[in-house]
Amino acid sequence: EISLGLVGSEMCIRDRPVPLQISVSIAELTRSFITESGFKDNTSIGVSMMYVNGEDYGEGNKNQKYTSVGIGTNQVWKSAADVKVSSRSGYAVACYPYSEKNNDFTAIPIDNKDCVDYMYGSVAHVNRDKPQACLVMRHAMAGIMVRFSKTENYAGDESISNIRVSSKALGKKAVLNALKGTISNIENLNAALNFEETFTSITTNPEETTTEMITAVPNINEKVDMTLSFQIGQAENSIAVSYTHLRAHETEA
Repeated sequence: EISLGLVGSEMCIRDRPVPLQISVSIAELTRSFITESGFKDNTSIGVSMMYVNGEDYGEGNKNQKYTSVGIGTNQVWKSAADVKVSSRSGYAVACYPYSEKNNDFTAIPIDNKDCVDYMYGSVAHVNRDKPQACLVMRHAMAGIMVRFSKTENYAGDESISNIRVSSKALGKKAVLNALKGTISNIENLNAALNFEETFTSITTNPEETTTEMITAVPNINEKVDMTLSFQIGQAENSIAVSYTHLRAHETEA
């Protein structure tokens, strides 16, 4: 009887959930709001444990808020309520930025009006024996900026306004599945995406006449050109930009 009691206790200990341990990095990308390889200090992400079919891992393991402390290799992530992992393997899934409204990581609303670099990441086969998850966050949005320059002998009007882009490959709203890394229900495809900047003069250096970056939802099913439109003085101008030059999304183009 004593021996059976000890075995039972050991089995309970082996099945007892343990805290998830995470490290977080950012996939390399040059054309996005966040271009660093890691997050800044005091950045918050949402973390869940899920199964591949989207089923919740268990109570208290959905969209827990983790906040970074420090930067670089010394950065750690802390939560007031740790996600717990048991002996049953699952996926550690993360999304940025944290929102208490993200109760379903397979259906996160994303919107370009927020000017947010939405990101997601997941790690498979996480369990009590392997509670570490090295999350690599990938960009869900495309980042777009425009640079203007002139040739040395240009003597025309230099005032530029009403800058905008449009494409069937770019939308404004969508739904992100952070577990599978897919985007669906894209809205406002081919709608005008407007930049706020106007320029009264331009130089031969494009770095001096550059818009701020805006975001758009990339539609990977459409490999079409983007149209850049703007006014020089009162004259309307439109330029076709190749699809291969507009992508800032990790999905294969």
